[in-house]
Amino acid sequence: MIRVQIAGQECRMDDGEWTSRNPVLQRTLRVFHRDWMAKGPHGQDPDPDLSAAEAAVKAMNGKILSLDAHVSPETIQGRDY
Repeated sequence: MIRVQIAGQECRMDDGEWTSRNPVLQRTLRVFHRDWMAKGPHGQDPDPDLSAAEAAVKAMNGKILSLDAHVSPETIQGRDY
């Protein structure tokens, strides 16, 4: 599970599903995720939830609060942590 903050609201990405107490933001994130997934091959991604969260916070000027990822970020090549 990955916790992010967007527009002052906490949201969670877990197993490819966005959740938020704000229904409008939750719907926005789910539509964003669907469109983002359609844009490219994500089959080789070692942690698609993290990649999706990073794309969402970048697009919506948010930030990652915490992550409980299956893959340690330090092991993902090409990312600086």
